[in-house]
Amino acid sequence: MIDGKWELTSMTPLGKKTSTLEVKVVDGKVVGTRTDGYGTKDIEDAVLNGNELTYGFVSTSTMGENNANATLTFDGDKVTGKAKVKFGTFNIEGYRVT
Repeated sequence: MIDGKWELTSMTPLGKKTSTLEVKVVDGKVVGTRTDGYGTKDIEDAVLNGNELTYGFVSTSTMGENNANATLTFDGDKVTGKAKVKFGTFNIEGYRVT
């Protein structure tokens, strides 16, 4: 089950970036938000396949806003994955907070 609040650390080309992902499955559909130092935004086009979640999000940094995609694999209270943005692909790791 992926429902809950997840603290994520992304190893971006601009350094480590932390964010919080809150997700839940409602009537078979994954809904959620991603929060970082630039605010909270809804995740988009989320698809859950087993324990793997793919979704789109808007990544904000000192370089502005970029559309991004992430693929996360959930294993109990841990999560790992990758995100792809305009300027590259980076690793993500994290854990369940609630």
